Amino acid sequence: MEIQVGDKIKTRGRFWVWHFGVFIGWNSLGIPIVMHNAKNGGVEEVTLEAFCEGQPVYMVKRAKPGTAHLVVRRALALRGIRYDLINFNCEHFASVAHGEAPESKQLQVAGWTAVAAFTLYAFGRDTRHWDGDVGQYRRSNGQFAGR
Repeated sequence: MEIQVGDKIKTRGRFWVWHFGVFIGWNSLGIPIVMHNAKNGGVEEVTLEAFCEGQPVYMVKRAKPGTAHLVVRRALALRGIRYDLINFNCEHFASVAHGEAPESKQLQVAGWTAVAAFTLYAFGRDTRHWDGDVGQYRRSNGQFAGR
C-alpha cells in the first residue's frame, strides 16, 4: 500500500521499538518528507529516507477523506516542540497531528510490563533459605518455614 499525504506511519526504530511520524508530502525536489518527534531534535521535518533509516515503512492510519491538509497543518504547527518520552514522544505527536488524544500504546504496554515484572519479582521470589544446622527452611524474619 502506498502512503499518502496525512498518513500516520511507523517504522522500526532502535531496540525494536516503533517510531511514528506523519507523511506530509514532497519537497520542491520531489523528495518525500515526514514530520516526526526525534529524541534529540523534537518535532521536525526529515526526508522519508532519514525517518526510516533503511527499515520498511508501514501505514498505521490514513487521514479521513478531505482532512489530509488538516493533519499536515497540525503536524507543522507542532514543529519545535521538544521530545518527552512520557508526555510527548513520537507516537503522541502522530496521534495529536491526526486530531486524536496524545496517546502512546507502546508506552502503556511498557508500563504494564514493568508493573508485571516488578510484581513477579517482589511477590514471586522465594524468601526462604535453608538452615543446614537444623535441617529446615527459615524465612527472612528467622521463623521456620515449610518446604
